[in-house]
This record gives sequence, structure tokens and C-alpha cells, in this order.
Amino acid sequence: MIHSVSKRVIPLLFVLIIAVASFSITASAATTEEEHGGSYGYIIPTDGNLSAQKSSYTFYGNSTTLYFMIFSTGKENSFFNVEIYSTNDYNPDNIVSSYTRDYPAEKGSVPLALDWPFKSNPSGTYYGRCYTSIANGEDQIIDKSTVCKFTIKINRLGKETVSLTSVSNTTSGIKVKWTGLSTAVKYRVYRKVAGDKKWTALGDVKAGTTSYTDKNVKSGVKYTYTVKAFDNLYASLYEKAGLTTVYLTTPKLTPSSPSTSVHPVIKWSKVEGCQGYIIYRKGGSLNDSTKWKQVAKVKGATTLSYTDKTATSADWKYTYTVRAYHGSYKSSYDATGIDYEYVTAPTLKSASSVYGGVKITWLDTNTCDKTYRIYRKAVGDKKWTKIGNSTKTAFTDKNVKNGATYTYTVRTISSTNASSYNTKGVSTMYITTPELSKISIDKNGKVNVKWTSISGAKGYLVYKSVNGSSWKQIAKITNPKTLSYNDTTQKKSGEKYTYTVRAFNGSHKSYYVKTGISTMFLTMPTVELKNDFTTENGSCVKVSWNAINGAKNYRVYRKASTDKSWTMLADNVAEKFYYDKTAQSGIKYYYTVRAKNDSFLSAYTASKLFTVLATPILTDAVNTDTGVKIIWESVAGAENYTVFRRTPSGSWENIGTTAKSEFIDSSENATKTSYLYTVRANLGELKSNYMINGIGNYVNIESVDLLFEENKETNEANVTITWKANGADSYEIYRSENGATATFLATVSASQPQSYIDNTIIQGYTYTYTVKPIKNSKLSVSLTSEKLKWEFPPIPAINVLATPYYANAELGDRIEIMWDAVYAAETYDIYRKTADTDWVYLATVSKDDNLSYSDTAIETDVIYYYSVKGISADRDSLFDDKGTEAMLKGPVEPIEDIFAQLSDDPTGNGEKVVTLAWESNEKVALYKVMRKAGPDGEWEFMGLFLSCELLVFTDYSIEQGVEYTYTIHTYAPDRPSVDNMVGKTISWPSDNPPVEDTTNGEETTTPEDTTGNGETTTTPDSTEPETTIPETSEPETTVPETTVPDSTEPSTKPEETTNGSDLDIPDA
Repeated sequence: MIHSVSKRVIPLLFVLIIAVASFSITASAATTEEEHGGSYGYIIPTDGNLSAQKSSYTFYGNSTTLYFMIFSTGKENSFFNVEIYSTNDYNPDNIVSSYTRDYPAEKGSVPLALDWPFKSNPSGTYYGRCYTSIANGEDQIIDKSTVCKFTIKINRLGKETVSLTSVSNTTSGIKVKWTGLSTAVKYRVYRKVAGDKKWTALGDVKAGTTSYTDKNVKSGVKYTYTVKAFDNLYASLYEKAGLTTVYLTTPKLTPSSPSTSVHPVIKWSKVEGCQGYIIYRKGGSLNDSTKWKQVAKVKGATTLSYTDKTATSADWKYTYTVRAYHGSYKSSYDATGIDYEYVTAPTLKSASSVYGGVKITWLDTNTCDKTYRIYRKAVGDKKWTKIGNSTKTAFTDKNVKNGATYTYTVRTISSTNASSYNTKGVSTMYITTPELSKISIDKNGKVNVKWTSISGAKGYLVYKSVNGSSWKQIAKITNPKTLSYNDTTQKKSGEKYTYTVRAFNGSHKSYYVKTGISTMFLTMPTVELKNDFTTENGSCVKVSWNAINGAKNYRVYRKASTDKSWTMLADNVAEKFYYDKTAQSGIKYYYTVRAKNDSFLSAYTASKLFTVLATPILTDAVNTDTGVKIIWESVAGAENYTVFRRTPSGSWENIGTTAKSEFIDSSENATKTSYLYTVRANLGELKSNYMINGIGNYVNIESVDLLFEENKETNEANVTITWKANGADSYEIYRSENGATATFLATVSASQPQSYIDNTIIQGYTYTYTVKPIKNSKLSVSLTSEKLKWEFPPIPAINVLATPYYANAELGDRIEIMWDAVYAAETYDIYRKTADTDWVYLATVSKDDNLSYSDTAIETDVIYYYSVKGISADRDSLFDDKGTEAMLKGPVEPIEDIFAQLSDDPTGNGEKVVTLAWESNEKVALYKVMRKAGPDGEWEFMGLFLSCELLVFTDYSIEQGVEYTYTIHTYAPDRPSVDNMVGKTISWPSDNPPVEDTTNGEETTTPEDTTGNGETTTTPDSTEPETTIPETSEPETTVPETTVPDSTEPSTKPEETTNGSDLDIPDA
């Protein structure tokens, strides 16, 4: 049924109300249809002027407004609905937007304007319907007679134009850019070549892409571009004029290479169709060195290079690029560009003669990568000649002649160009370096230096360095024929003197030998000589001398009085003495010593003539019937001999002189006393040395050592006795047991090893061993060893277990100590200590008792350490000084201080609560809250708290008039707890005394409401308190506000019935 709207009604409707709203998405629409003949109202789609009903619409862009006329009959539970679908079957699954509101409560008509943003809805045809629905419980029934259908065609692109932003030349073609349209599915790019009348499509790009590169282009040709957007059905408008450019290929920069040009020369490839080129630069001294700046514009397509004479910033790197142009059109450019570096000329420092040539040096402040090119002119030359390259700021010209003068200059060469140069250059005369030929030094320190002659030299300069110090000129020789110099300055022993020489000719000087030629002054050693004898060397001459400053070692020489030349006895002697063991007794010798420091030697002088008198070598001292006979080897050149004697611990005494090589000591008891003898040879006042240890009329033992070896598996052992001695024919071994008189064990021949094994020892015995040497005609001096005991094995340390026990009525607090038995122990001593005390003896326990001990003299919470020592008749066990740790932990004290407070229930229900709080105890792991009602009630569990929690408990379950007692029980995992059984008592007092029951058990009735306001009244008794009637269980009924339409806008917005709204509903 189609409804029409009279034009004369429209103005009145606008006066009443215009509802402006927006669609929303709904999950489902009403599906049940009935015929109600529009009795609940109806809605009609109209045009924008509200002048006529519409059945089809066409819209452009991204949103539109739909207009409707609403006719209300004023009935309740009636709704007007507008729905838009993507299909014409009006399937609820394909609904796009919907709008549902209550009809106005008053009769009349109202216009409605609905905003519809298309958002993601593509171009195409959509199907709308509007109708009236009636509420039937939770369902909606469509009034079939009110359904109006209409179609909507959306062309989102039809009135939009793709806006071009730029066309530009790139290295690969012409790039076209544009501003995208939100509903476009793709874009098509069109082109016209100069002279074309029609557009030619080049290609399509997907939505989201707003650029296209036309690669099929030719340099010098003008192209115009435009772009159209498309969705699934429609195309956008396009810019008919388009954007135009002339395509120019990108000039290809020629790689820079070293050039002789001072200024950068930029080169590039030819671009067809261009009118010229623009050169850009960045870097150098430009104000903004990071951006490209135009520095030149050259005309003509064939001009393919440019010299930038403005690039003169020293040590700056310049980067260049080039664009071709044709009128106002420009090609793209190489964004990387090509680098050039402006380099300044080096500053020449010097040109001077060096060993084998002329060395040129210069300064260069350029920091770029560079090399140097060196040029030379000889006297009479007009042009510079290149002689070499260098990467350093120095160069040696080796192709020179002695006495010739040369001038030099240098250019810096970068990777792109060369610097200017010093046109004057720097000059010098080359003079050959004198060679040092010889150096010598005498005993007084005078040094003589010699060198080779240099042709053309006018003289020589002599330099000296002391111990590596800087060179110092010490002489200028103006006679070119003088080729040596004597340095007579005072020298110090151990100092190194180095000399070098330079030739000169006017102001020009030769180079010099940098290492020079060196010598060292070493003072001559003063030599002392002495006849000597040592055990190692025998009879010899001891040559000694004073230490020489600077000497590392020494060289020793000797010659006999009849020899003509010196013989070197030793070299590199580190000590300040030397034993000459090859000197012959009775021969006269000269000795000398030279100090050395590497290759440097001191001067020397011969010692006084020295006669060697050998030390008499003692061969024997035997006891005879007439005394002790001392025998020695005769010494060549000796006139007589002096004999000396001493006891082993005494001093030497002279006992006689003899011309023979033997002597009889016939003094009283000489053969019964152990004596040592020695002899010196005499020649006038000259005396030989003597054997300092002498020779004895006895044999003795120097040392006795014992080696104990035990086999613990077989419990067997032996002792090996070893000794040191000389001269005996045999040795007698004696043994003493536990301090008793020594008894004979065995005799060992001197031809056998000086050792003996005793395998008859007994465990637990202490032994000493005595060795007695036996020699015919000699006294014997024995030597006894230290004590040795074959010990019983030690009793091992005892493993102890200490266990703490809590207090009980029978045993009390205690720590029980237990241990394992060990062999040989008869009793056990128990010890105890703490961290602050030493070990204290507690008790002794027999091995026959239980191997345990109860320690009751302890305190709780104190760490004790226990150790047990096993005791036997001859030994104790090892003692464990660390001990075994144990501690008896005391019980946790009861929670006595409990805070309890009665307060209002924080929920505001008029009830009371009890709040408990108590302090934590670090020994406690858990707290258990207990409660009982009344003095005789049973304890009941109320709550559990960890030690880390806030120790506050609130009891919400108390009753008025009941007395409660609370206590806190504790739990510790490693100790007992003592609970507070008294606790804390608190109650919620009654507000009034109990009321007597007057109903006799019958139910009372509630009087009817007589107030007219829905409240129930009670009749108070004169004695009973006022009774509060609880609220009814029925919910309060909310009376909705009545919507009274205003002349211009409603007071409230209609309730929206759609689900999942994604659109705002603006106010009318």
C-alpha cells in the first residue's frame, strides 16, 4: 500500500519537528507479518523537499541523507523501522543499516532525516524498506500494509576527480603521482605524446598505490599524463589537462680520476633532447653543506664537462651531480653524486743531504686520501722533472752526485685532482756522508776517531754522544785534509762515547752516520795475587781485583817471566777473582786483568812478578809407637815446612818445622787424642797456603741417617741405617732399645755400600743406632743417630651424632650424644664448646657402657659443638676440633597480648564486628584464630594466617548479647608451641531487655494500608518497642517519564532497538 503526502501538509510538519538521526547496524529484523491496516502508524520515503514519495534514489560520494515522513496514531507499543539491504530478497543476513524508534505518543506527522555514511559499503544498488512494527512480548510483528520499498544506487566515484600531484623524471622513466580515493579499487594511468589527441591507457595499479613509472619513454619527448579511479562498477572523473613533462635521461657521471687540474672537473654523458645541464654541489664551505646547491648552468647538449673554480675550501670534500634540462623540465639526477676533493699545495720544509741522497720534507694539512708527486731541477734546468711519488711527507732522491746543487718542489695528488705547487722550490747541495773508519781509546781515556775523505768538502764537523744522549758538536775542522780527531776530555768509567762526522761546504752539510762509532772507557783493574788451596781446586794461585764501574765481566791473562806474549786464562769472568790451577810451583809469573762491557775492553798493566809456591798435599797421619807420623807431598822450590795441629773443635797451633816431607808428633798422649794436622811450605818470606781441613790421626763418621719403612698390611717394618765417612776399613753397627745399653748388630766392610738394614725392630720400641769406623793405626770416633720409634697406629677420629630432645617429664631438656666404637679405645672422653667458648671436658664413658651420653646442662636456642676422643693405654684417638653441631630449640611463647575491638560493620548494615590484632613472632610459621561463645563454650576454628601476612582478623559472625573469647594458637615447624588458653574476651551488649511474648504463639496480622501511599502502619503498644517491618521482596516499580514532544525537538531520544551499533545517533 503506497501512501502519498499532501504538499500543503509539509510546512506544518516542519513546524512541528524534524528528526535527524543516523542508521545503525542491526543483527536481525522483524520477520512475522500481519495485516493491521496502518492503524499503528506508517512511514513513507520522500524526496529531500518532503514534497513527494520516492521509490528510488541515486547518490554520489561517501554519505547521503534519506528523508521520510512519519505518521503516528498515538498507540503504544508501535515502532517505525527503516532497513537497507545489499540484496533484494531482504534477507536479514544481508542487512546493511537499520533504524528503529517508537512512534510519537501523540497523533500527527513528523518528518525524519536519516544520515547514511557509506563507510565500507561499495558502489552498487541497495534495497530499502520502511514499515511499522508492533510489539508482541519480546517479538516484533510487521504491519504488512505499511511496508514501502525503495532502491538506492550509490556511485561513490562518479563525482570525484583523481588529483595529480606530480610528474617527474627518474633514472628509469617518468614517475606519475596522485592523491588516492578511499573507495577506489584500482587506478588507470593514461598518456598523450605531444601531438596526440586521444589518451592512451598505460596500465592499472591496485588501490593503495598512488604512483606509476612509465618506462617506455624517449629522451627529449614531451609526455602528458592523467589518472582515473575505478571501483567495481563506476569510474571517477579525471584531470583533462593532466600534467606534462619532457623526459630527459639522467646524466651519467664519469668517475673521477687523478687530474693535474687544481680545480674539480666534473664530466657526464650526453642526454638526447636536452638544451643544457645544471651542475649541483654540496659540501665545501657552502652554508648548508648537506644540501644540493646549484653552482652552474651550461647550455648545449654537447657541453659535457664543467670546471668548478669556486671550490677552493682547503681540505673540503665536494660532491657533484648533474641534471639535464629542457626549458623548465629537468631530468632526474644521481643522488649519490661524485666526489671531488680540493687540495692545497704542500708547504716545503727542507732539502738536505742524507745518507745516500737528498731528503725533501714538507707539511700538508689536507686530510683526504692523497699521494705526493716530487719534482726536481738541477742548476741550469728550465723545466721541472718528475722524479717520484710518495705516500709520506718525505722523499729521498738517491739519483744525485756529490757537490751538485738541486731544487725540489711537491704537489698533493687527491683521487680527483692535483694541488698547485711552490714554484720557487727548496734547494741544497748534495755532499756525500763521511764513513767512520776507526776509533781507539787509551788507558787515560783519550779517544781517537778517524774517517774517510769527501771530495769537494771544505771541512768536517765532529759530534759526540754520551750514553745515548743527543749529538753535540765538539769540533769544527777547517782543513779538509785532516781526517782524524783526538777527544782528550775527561772520561768516566762505564760511560759509552759515540762519535760521528759531517762534511760541509759553506752552509751545506752532508749527512752523518746515525749509529756513529763507539767506545767505552773502563778503568784498569788493580790485581792482587796469592798462593791458595781449596778442596775443589787444590793448590792454585788466586788472582783477585777491584770492581770496575761499568764492567759486566772480566778477562784474565798470564805469562811466565820468560814468555814474550800474554796467554788468556779465562774470559767473561763474572766474579772479581780467578783460581789459576795450572800454575807450576816455583815458576815466576805475571798476571793482568781487563774489564769488559760487551765488546769494550779496558786497558791493562802487568802485575808484579809472582812466584808460585804450591800447597803441601797431606797424604796420611798414622799413630806409631813413637808418635803420630804426618806425611805430605814435597813442594818444588820449598826450603822447609811448618807443621800445625788442632783438635776437631780447636784452633791451629805450630808444633814444628822440618825440611823433610814428614814429621813425628811425639808429644804426650798424641796417639791417644784425636788431632788434625796441616803443613805450609816456606821459601824465604814467601809462604804457601795450607789444607784448611787438614788430615787426622783418627777416622770418624760425618753423619748417620735412618729411614723407616712400614708395611701396614703385614704389620712389618725395618730401619735402613746410612752414614757418611772416609778412610775406614770397616764399620761396626750398634743398636740401643728404649734407652738401654747399645748392643752389637753387624760389621760392614768399607768396600760395601755405607748402609745396613735392621728388620728385627718391635712395634712400640724406641731405637738409636751407633756407627763406629775401624782403621788400623787410627783412632775411632763413633756417631749415634737420632731416636726412632715404631709407633702404634693412631686411633681414628670418632664420628659423633648429637640429637636434641624437647623437654618431657622424665628426661627434661637434653641433647643425646652417640658415637661409634673404634679399635683400641678403652674409654671415651666427651667434650663440648660453643661459638664463644673453648672445648670443655664433660665426662668419661667406658667402652663397656652404651656409647652415648645425655647432656642436660644446656640452654635452649644455643648452638653447641660436641667431640669425642678415644683413649687407650698408649695412645689417644685423633680429635675432631670442628665438632658436631646441635641445638635444643625452645618452645614458642604463647600470644598473650591480643588487641580486640568492637566496631560497626563497615558494610553499613547496622551489625557489629570484632577486630583482632597481634604482633608477629619470627619463630612462628602459622597463626590459628580460635573462638568460643560463653565461658563454657568449646573452642572453634575461625581463620589461619601465614607469618608474612597482615596479622589482623575481623569476625563478622558475632551475635548481640553473646560474650566471645578469642585466642591465637601458633605453629612452628621446628619447635613446640605453648597456647594461650585464657584468651581475650569481648561482647556486643544488648540494647534493650528481652520482650515478653503476648501472642501465645499465634501469628499476628499486618493492618491494611490506610495511608494511601503504599506504606504499612503499625499500632505501637505502650510498653513494647516499635517493631520495624522489613521491606517487601518485590522490586520497586519504576514509572517511566512521559515523553512530551516540544514544538522543535523531543525531550528524550527514542530507545534504540538495534544491536551492534557502529554509527552515532546525533540529537535532532
